[in-house]
Amino acid sequence: AGAVSGGSGEAGKNSLIVDGSDKNTGGGGAGGASPAAPSISTLNSNVLAPELRPSGSLATTPPTPEEQRVFRVQTKLQPAVLAVVDRLKQTPQPDLSNYGGFVRDRKAEVKLWLTDKSEVAKAKLKELGFEIVLDHAGSNLIIGRIPIEKLELLADLDFVRYVSAQTSR
Repeated sequence: AGAVSGGSGEAGKNSLIVDGSDKNTGGGGAGGASPAAPSISTLNSNVLAPELRPSGSLATTPPTPEEQRVFRVQTKLQPAVLAVVDRLKQTPQPDLSNYGGFVRDRKAEVKLWLTDKSEVAKAKLKELGFEIVLDHAGSNLIIGRIPIEKLELLADLDFVRYVSAQTSR
């Protein structure tokens, strides 16, 4: 009887979301009381679900523009690239002239995955000081160099999907 009660509890938990009428057909008697507790927690979790942020934390207010920007930077920059950006914000500033195998003479060699590889997009990259090293015509990948002070600005460009370190071995 215990296995049947547990099984109907799980079935009741899943079906309550779809059809509330199934909660009374799960075995009756003492078995009918078992699904009541999961139905309350299921309903409560569904009420909270729309308020979850991408980070998994609950929020009652929308993220601020600064929180949105931080999230965008963290998702678009590879952790090694993000580490350089974070180190630039430290005081006193550490020596980053050659760092991480992809920074040389304060320029980072990076791979950019783009959503749009038009001439306009390339012009915007050049405005940031991006020097194209390799531009393969058949893909949305560009390899190049950019001053490390401008790395964070790449995340603000809508057509940049991801930035990773270009290390040579």
